[in-house]
Amino acid sequence: MNNNDYIAEFTVYLELELNYSNNTISSYGNDLYHLSKYFEKKDILNLSVRDIENYLQTLNDFSPASISHAISSLRTFYNYYIKLNKIRENPMDTIRQPKLGKHLPTYLTIEEVDKLLTIHVNDGFSARNKAILELMYATGLRISEVVNLEFKNIDTEECIVRVMGKGSKERIVPINDIAIEALNIYIKGYRPNMLTLRHTFATHLLENGADLRIIQELLGHSDISTTQIYTHLTNQKLKQDYLEYFPRK
Repeated sequence: MNNNDYIAEFTVYLELELNYSNNTISSYGNDLYHLSKYFEKKDILNLSVRDIENYLQTLNDFSPASISHAISSLRTFYNYYIKLNKIRENPMDTIRQPKLGKHLPTYLTIEEVDKLLTIHVNDGFSARNKAILELMYATGLRISEVVNLEFKNIDTEECIVRVMGKGSKERIVPINDIAIEALNIYIKGYRPNMLTLRHTFATHLLENGADLRIIQELLGHSDISTTQIYTHLTNQKLKQDYLEYFPRK
């Protein structure tokens, strides 16, 4: 196995056994990717404490929180391979976390929030941005929770949002009328048109000979039957072209 294989196996462990979220897995993966990039010609399972200390010195420009996260990621990584009996010792055992100062959270005044949310909606992008900001202010959702939020979990009739938070724990958060209005303007008024390029992307790939499975992977469809709609679109185009250009009518 090479370094990429080690990281891939570890991220599968985080997903299947520890049930970590995609964002958490991605952050662990990024920390390990930077480590493997630095030790491009070394087996990262056989790094010494000195190797690790030298690597951490290169992170001096990072915030203490980022360095602390990297140390935690590496410690968890090496503990996993100790459990598999691939290594005997964890080179992170003697590495100390940097001290994190306690900072009071910064916040905006009501006037500043009003200014932030005064967005003139004139296209799909401004409508989307306003909907996101109104939603975040109305609910206090984390950025990662907003990114992963599905439309089916927004109930505009009951004025609630079902959120899957840390540790795959679901919670129900109320939402105000202003945020609901902004969401409806985006979802009903602008989003359908913004999906046109996605459909065009898939249709043109299919028309130019791309395999349906490849298109499924690119679009992120879990079920290929969802992707097969594009075969119907291209078949309709073929029929139209046939009727238009076939000389014997």
